[in-house]
Amino acid sequence: MMLKTLIGLGLLSFFWLQNPVRAENPNHLQQLLSTRQCPKCDLSRAGLVYAKLLQVNLRGANLMQANLSRADLSGADLSGADLRGANLVGVNLSGANLKGADLTGADLRDAYLVGANLEQTILVNANVRKTEGLPGNAQSYYQWAMEDYLKGDPSLAIDSFNRAISLDKNFASAYLGRAGSRLRLNDRRGAVEDAYLAAQLYQSQGDDVGYKVAINFVNTVTGKNDPPPEGGGLMNILAPLAQYLVPFLF
Repeated sequence: MMLKTLIGLGLLSFFWLQNPVRAENPNHLQQLLSTRQCPKCDLSRAGLVYAKLLQVNLRGANLMQANLSRADLSGADLSGADLRGANLVGVNLSGANLKGADLTGADLRDAYLVGANLEQTILVNANVRKTEGLPGNAQSYYQWAMEDYLKGDPSLAIDSFNRAISLDKNFASAYLGRAGSRLRLNDRRGAVEDAYLAAQLYQSQGDDVGYKVAINFVNTVTGKNDPPPEGGGLMNILAPLAQYLVPFLF
């Protein structure tokens, strides 16, 4: 057991020598690595990329602007911790205690928070794109879907449109956006089905403009309308959708 401990400490020492950190208090960093107990420690701006920190005690710690990208903090106690501006891209926070933690402006893209305690957690201006385990928000998924749609990535857009629809079955614009994405992938049947559903929802919701845009899309794709001008093709069909749907981002 002693040999394993020494080897483990040696590997950690090698890792940190190769990857120097900028913690304001290096003694606190050493305390974290050696004891896994560092409540109220000052680890601001620390470099903890890919660090294995399962079930560590960082209650009330200062981790402001720390780089915890891809770190494993599953089961960690981060209650009341200051994580403002922290890099948490791809971090594993499954089962972690984040009660009262401040993640204002933190980057949580691709982070995994399933089972985490998020009671009173502050997430103002945090980037939670593709973060797993957070309470769903249909509007956020719609926004991400439209960003991908406008960047020309229909497959990625469809994934987010699906999530938006799963959270709000009456989200007409999500169906219409998915229709445009499906048409880009040459799924004309799926595109027409989605646009027709969108038209029905717009009509029931009293949105005459949305209804006309959706029905016009259906009629154009199915050939009931005159074909788009020569040279316009697909973009002429999709342009009215983007023009109508983009305002819903704001």
